[in-house]
Amino acid sequence: MHIADHLHFGHWHPITTAPYNQAIELRVLDHGKVVALPFPCSRDNTDHWINSDLGTPIAIKPIEWRIWHRAAPQRAG
Repeated sequence: MHIADHLHFGHWHPITTAPYNQAIELRVLDHGKVVALPFPCSRDNTDHWINSDLGTPIAIKPIEWRIWHRAAPQRAG
């Protein structure tokens, strides 16, 4: 069980409490505005941030995190 399993999905949490090696959603400051990144990220064991979809390092300074929730695929109907 991950630490994030106990946290509410919609609430943003201080970046200092972000779990390691788990896909999460991040907020960053972009030109003075708080924005959420459109892809899941994870923090590795050396405190570097990675784009979880691509497995590539990203140079960011996140300020908040919450559990990543992928949208369910739309069904034709």
